[in-house]
Amino acid sequence: MVLPGLTQQSDMYAAIDISIYPQRVNSDFSKKHPVRFFLLAKNNLNTAQKGIIDYTIKNLLDEIVQSGKMEILVNAGKKFKDGFLINFSKKGIYRIEFDINFPQHTEKQIGKFTYQ
Repeated sequence: MVLPGLTQQSDMYAAIDISIYPQRVNSDFSKKHPVRFFLLAKNNLNTAQKGIIDYTIKNLLDEIVQSGKMEILVNAGKKFKDGFLINFSKKGIYRIEFDINFPQHTEKQIGKFTYQ
């Protein structure tokens, strides 16, 4: 039973909560609006966590068009927010996969975007 005014903690506890989302709500990029995403991470542990986020961009034929990676450090019990630019300028519709790897947390996030 949950008492009024309190929230029940989920059974799913993540060492690090990660959200990656495009700068443009409609995920529509162009030369005027370069491919840019934001990363929001919250470290739920009492030690700093250093991780790597790999990204892979694939076309509609599931062919890899571009890939890259970045390292991030999230201090103990803190939030981290940063934007990152992906140097990309090929017209089309794409799927982007983010592989998130921290010592105590891994996950995959998949999104899509267009470039005009």
